[in-house]
Amino acid sequence: MPYRHVLISNQSMISVRNQQLVIKQDEEYTIPLSDISTIMLENHRCCVSAACLASLADYGISLFTCNDKHLPNGVLTPFNSHSRQLKALENQLAIAKPTKKRIWQAIIRQKITNQAQCLEQMGKPNANKLKHLAEKVESGDKTNLEGVAAQVYFTSLFGSRFSRRTETPINAGLNYGYALFRATIARTLTIHGLLPSLGIFHHSELNNFNLADDLLEPFRSVVDRWVCSNISANEEKLTPSLKKSLYSLFYERLGINQGVSTVTTAIELCVSSFVNAIDNKEHQSLKLPSLLPRGEDGD
Repeated sequence: MPYRHVLISNQSMISVRNQQLVIKQDEEYTIPLSDISTIMLENHRCCVSAACLASLADYGISLFTCNDKHLPNGVLTPFNSHSRQLKALENQLAIAKPTKKRIWQAIIRQKITNQAQCLEQMGKPNANKLKHLAEKVESGDKTNLEGVAAQVYFTSLFGSRFSRRTETPINAGLNYGYALFRATIARTLTIHGLLPSLGIFHHSELNNFNLADDLLEPFRSVVDRWVCSNISANEEKLTPSLKKSLYSLFYERLGINQGVSTVTTAIELCVSSFVNAIDNKEHQSLKLPSLLPRGEDGD
């Protein structure tokens, strides 16, 4: 399974040779394509050959681009990489409404549980309140406990004056981390023959990643915890070193499927289990990540 996440911050010529990614800067670096999960192009003076782009798609590698503020604004994901694309799409389209509601219930219950774990691990208040909310999530989250929990969670984690609507380094860090995880989930969905735009709960016609946004929810607390630990309200901007550290969150450990995995592997397990859930019409098959204390590896 691909495990490496490549961040390119300097001017580079990027190509492929003998199934290796070739990065030419002052020196030349090579990385086996089979080892790579994602590539981030942070520098606008990077040049990528057409042959390289085609190879990245063949190997299922996500390529991120950044805007003038060095924040992710685009992603190349593989297309038609699944041998039974039509069958996978038919199963996705055939998901019954009750199954969708049960899947969304499980996602939101785990999201709120992870938020509670984040507060507890960071020594913040209201962790028990969120644990109680998680237990009360109903099918389809028809009482919107996700929204109730969010109001408690973010002010508990970042302070009573915090708002997700303001342009601050904290929000920039959250958005950066979420975007990385979201695009990686979208890439994994396409590899499994699913359409990222066809969601369980999210359904905007303007959103090409509705399903990725659905499955992203329980992963968000990984980013939240790191931002709380590393970005203060007095930070002037999201620095290159902070972004590099955020990009390394793919190597954080999560509990999933009765084991411990990196975020990259947990995304693969989550998507694979989602495919099993819709193929077998059993929402219980869905495996979702749990937030472990940092440094816990299950050994």
